[in-house]
Amino acid sequence: MPSLQDLGMRIGVLMGKREALEETITRNQAVAGGSYGEAEDIEKVMAIIRGLEGEWRGRIEDGLERIISHGLTVVRGEPSKVVLETTTFRDTTAIAVMLEQNGVLTDPLEERGGTVVQVLAFLWRVYTALVNLPPLARTLILDEPFSQVSEEYRPAMGELLRELHEQLGFQFIIFTHEKELIDAADVAYEVYLKDEPTRLAGVKTIKSASEEATL
Repeated sequence: MPSLQDLGMRIGVLMGKREALEETITRNQAVAGGSYGEAEDIEKVMAIIRGLEGEWRGRIEDGLERIISHGLTVVRGEPSKVVLETTTFRDTTAIAVMLEQNGVLTDPLEERGGTVVQVLAFLWRVYTALVNLPPLARTLILDEPFSQVSEEYRPAMGELLRELHEQLGFQFIIFTHEKELIDAADVAYEVYLKDEPTRLAGVKTIKSASEEATL
């Protein structure tokens, strides 16, 4: 039979373990309470982010419909709708620009030729300028912006430029070799190099606001 001294020592050890266990439980409860608080804060932040996402998505989708989808439809001559597709991977949200036709979503980069990609890139620039620039500053300077657009779509591209100018007040300064864009312009100049040895640049007016193109 253990002595009273041995029992006292064992009781002391058990009491120490109990106190240590109680401290561990208290510490874990505090950590858990902090985690719950952080989780609540994160949920509140996510709710705000979702609300903001809904607001800017509505604005962007309105622009997609009025400018980008409409412009692509004008150029291609067939209904074309551009949509935003949201994906989430490992708590990271990504947004992809997709082309919807007959209820099927496709990546514009998978389209043959460069027509869709170039027209989309141009229309995105127009939309960005529209929402960020005041009316008097809506001027875009473009260097061969439609070099990859198929020849069959160039007349419609000229019509779209005229529409954007007349309805949204855009001014376009374009460097191009495309006759269809020259035909759509109010003013056109030909820039050329003079003969050797100086190779100085010359400028000739080929179309003014009151004249037809002479090319």
